[in-house]
Amino acid sequence: MSKFEAGDRVRSDNNPEGGTGTVLAWDDPRCLFSEEEWAGHSAIAWEDDSVTIVADGALSLDTDVDWDVEVEGPEDA
Repeated sequence: MSKFEAGDRVRSDNNPEGGTGTVLAWDDPRCLFSEEEWAGHSAIAWEDDSVTIVADGALSLDTDVDWDVEVEGPEDA
């Protein structure tokens, strides 16, 4: 079972500039594997319309990243 819910917006920790994706439900026709076969993995539909199976440990919720802060860096106090 995945630690992510269907519909969660995620990004790849291995390729943070690679865009964001949406976790597919296991009964989605684009997901070719059953939940039991891919425990600890998620099927992700990426912005470029590709679908991949990714280990949960390589994903972060997209909402965890404030891209504006990351790009600008921390403010000087």
